[in-house]
Amino acid sequence: MIGANHTGKSVTTRRMIAEWRASRPELLSDGSRKYKVVAFDPKFQFKGLVDQYIYPDKNWAIHVFKKVRNSLIVLDDYKSLIPNYVATPGMFDLFSSRWHYNLDFIISCHSPGHVIDMIVDYITEYYIFHTKTSEGKFKEKMPNSKKLLDISKIINKYTAIYGLGKHPNDANFNSAPNFGQRFPYIVFNTLNPDDAPKGYNMKKEFSI
Repeated sequence: MIGANHTGKSVTTRRMIAEWRASRPELLSDGSRKYKVVAFDPKFQFKGLVDQYIYPDKNWAIHVFKKVRNSLIVLDDYKSLIPNYVATPGMFDLFSSRWHYNLDFIISCHSPGHVIDMIVDYITEYYIFHTKTSEGKFKEKMPNSKKLLDISKIINKYTAIYGLGKHPNDANFNSAPNFGQRFPYIVFNTLNPDDAPKGYNMKKEFSI
């Protein structure tokens, strides 16, 4: 997920975590969950949904690689976990073994420039929210950069007209400029790059 602060990344991630957990209710013989959520969650946005936390440590990925199986790994706003956005020891082993160890990932950052070079080839979907970024940041990092840049321009144009959106529980949800508008975003599937991107929480008359 890529987007500026307060554009809906954490709200959307929390919903996705809840859905992932609900679809995997199996328990082990000791009553613990078979499928776990392991998260770097510095603001505790996902409290109540996380089974195990990741804490800043240069060898965090090595520890996770050795111990975590059958899990959803969430890395939210990871600048203090991955300094300078350069892959830390063990990250290659962790991501390259995701199928073998049944690992899913949700990764969230503020700019395409913050996407770790090493993981680009493992990304299957980009969730693009309103973002403040330059064309060069997409070109530096990503295959399909032209399409991702176009998506970013579309979502920014949309939020300029309709507002950034808010969580429905926000007291000002129905106030201007949002008028009941949830956080909008567009999803691009890297496995099927020729498919049309899908917009969410966007007015139907706004074409993608």
